[in-house]
Amino acid sequence: MRIVRYLFSLFILGFLLYYICLNREAVSMNEIIQHKKSVGASILSLMVSFLAGGFGWILILKKMGLEAPKARTLRAWFLSQVGKYVPGKIWGTVSRLYLFQENVNKVKVGYSIFLEMVLINITGFSLFLFSLIFWNPAIPGFGRKY
Repeated sequence: MRIVRYLFSLFILGFLLYYICLNREAVSMNEIIQHKKSVGASILSLMVSFLAGGFGWILILKKMGLEAPKARTLRAWFLSQVGKYVPGKIWGTVSRLYLFQENVNKVKVGYSIFLEMVLINITGFSLFLFSLIFWNPAIPGFGRKY
């Protein structure tokens, strides 16, 4: 079964590389090379963001009294992130519930996922409100007036 997964992954990777080669004129490599420090910094910040999300869920589980091995918990979290790109928006949550340990209270795990989503949305909304300070056009009641 493991060989089938590897072959399927290689097939998908090959298909993606083939698609990129067919449409290489749409991707400006000059711009990527010209801004390689910015591209590298964005990739690094994306990696840190994903790791922070995984460890944040571990912290939520720990605060709820659900102890689990970090490696297995991170694996479930990272694999469930693929579900975000499958139509339906429920698959990330369902896959995390499925991938998490079998002998754990699934209601608590589901509640931890719900709590994580609430915290992510509150954080995003707070960052949006903070970013309004730096927005140039004057909004009545917000930001600078020129």
